[in-house]
Amino acid sequence: MRAMESLVKKALSDALIALCETKPINQISIQNIVDKCGISRQTFYRYFRDKYDLMNYLYMLELDYNVALYEKCEDGLKCIFLHLFEHFREHKKYYMMVCKEEAQNGLIESIYKLNSEACIARYREKYGSDSVDEYIRLMIDFKCSGEAELIKNWVNSGMKAEPPVIAEAIVESINPLLRGLFND
Repeated sequence: MRAMESLVKKALSDALIALCETKPINQISIQNIVDKCGISRQTFYRYFRDKYDLMNYLYMLELDYNVALYEKCEDGLKCIFLHLFEHFREHKKYYMMVCKEEAQNGLIESIYKLNSEACIARYREKYGSDSVDEYIRLMIDFKCSGEAELIKNWVNSGMKAEPPVIAEAIVESINPLLRGLFND
């Protein structure tokens, strides 16, 4: 059953990426997506709430892959950002289309939310605490909103900065206290 689910999600994902090569996500309907891959609307809704849920699923797949790299990389955070930006470049047209979308549950909002959740989870894991004090939450909010905005600006400017440059800039801009969350 999981193999079929993976195949369906891959087909829907590939269809969305292909459609975003030619038009913005706000002009793509669920019907366009299912027609492109030959899957029924009912099946689409079995796995995703809407096209933004599918879009965020694609980002989550890439993020999960990059987080798995963290354990293998010598320079953890920089490695994650570098691979993420290389992935964005590899799918440049897709990300340029979806980053223009300002809708609720859009990609930039999801980048912020997922990044924030990951930082809070890491804090709780590292310090064995269920709560995160207000000062740390504010620092996490600043970090995550800044990174999301930087990613949006980088994508919308045509991804001119090289991935190693932008990855280094992000890591170096992280407050040392927060950077410590990711150093073991």
